[in-house]
Amino acid sequence: MAVVVWHAVGMADTVRADAGTRGAARNPTASRAAVLEAAIAILQECGYAGTSVRAVARRAGVSQGALQHHFPTKAALVEAALLKLAAELVEQALERSATLPDSVLERCERVLDMLWEVHNLPIAHVVTELIVAARTDPALSRGVTAATEYAHALTVGIAAQVLPELAARADFADWILTCVATMRGLVVMASLEIEPEHSVHWSRARALLVAAISD
Repeated sequence: MAVVVWHAVGMADTVRADAGTRGAARNPTASRAAVLEAAIAILQECGYAGTSVRAVARRAGVSQGALQHHFPTKAALVEAALLKLAAELVEQALERSATLPDSVLERCERVLDMLWEVHNLPIAHVVTELIVAARTDPALSRGVTAATEYAHALTVGIAAQVLPELAARADFADWILTCVATMRGLVVMASLEIEPEHSVHWSRARALLVAAISD
């Protein structure tokens, strides 16, 4: 029975891939977008190690050759997926920032909370995995570095829009990036079973970060 089921799934994937290939020939832009959406989804589901170009192509409904026309390597695909994800998250943050309170302190806290939510999304754990993997993979390192720098620039930019009173400070960008680094570290450490007295929770970390920019 299992063989029949997998055979049926494989046939369905083949049909989707054939249809996607024909669609890609007609609309390369749509093909590229579908590939990136598929890459993000599979990265979240399977992690970097479990993500293959073949699986992404199948999910996107395109041939592997069509995928590699846009992204010749897995590292290039991952970099583009991260860039797309960063832009989408910033766009969502801009939409939410329209309803932030008037108080600078409250806005500061809300901005940090929004960043904290982003760092707790499933894809954030994949980013951590990519950072570790990049240490021994030069091609991946270049892509992850470029995507991270892009995400950091976007983060500083939107924070400056939401907190113009603080953005004038010379250390504003450093503060934002310190906040991001702190959040990333807390998320990584949260995977360990550390006793409360030996760890820092978000509520306490947020208070310390806000105090650092309120001097």
